[in-house]
Amino acid sequence: MQWILFAVMALVFIVYIVFANKKAKKNQELYEEKMNKMVPGVKVLTIGGIVGEIVEVTEQDMVIATGTEDHISYIRMDIRGISGPITEETQEEVQENKEETQNEVQENQEEVSTEQQEILEVVEEVEKEFIQQDILEEKEEQNSAE
Repeated sequence: MQWILFAVMALVFIVYIVFANKKAKKNQELYEEKMNKMVPGVKVLTIGGIVGEIVEVTEQDMVIATGTEDHISYIRMDIRGISGPITEETQEEVQENKEETQNEVQENQEEVSTEQQEILEVVEEVEKEFIQQDILEEKEEQNSAE
C-alpha cells in the first residue's frame, strides 16, 4: 500500500515538473520573440504608458526617444519595462486613452472654473456684508459721539 502511494506521489511530481518545464520554455520563447522585435526604429509602449521609438538596445536596457518633433526626450529603460512593440491595436488603444484623458482634463477644468466662480461670488457677498457692517458701526459711533 505504501509503495502505491509513493508511486502516485512520484508520478504527480514528474507530471508537475514536465508541465512547469513546458510553461517555462513557452515563456522563454515568447520573451525571445519579443526581444527579436526590439530593434532600433521600432515604436514601443512601456508598462507606464509612454510611447516612444527605440534608439539603442543592450542586453539589459534600451534607450527610447519620446516627445514631439520640437522637443525629444530620451529615456533609458530596463527591458522588463517595455510592454511591447506598438501594433495597430495598441496604437488605437493609446489614442483612445489619450482622448479619454483629454476629455477628463477638460471636464475637470470646467468643474474648477465653476467652483472658482462660486467661491468668488461668496467672497463678494462676504465683502459686501463687512462693508455694510463697517458703515453701520461708523454711523453708530457718530450717533453716540453726538
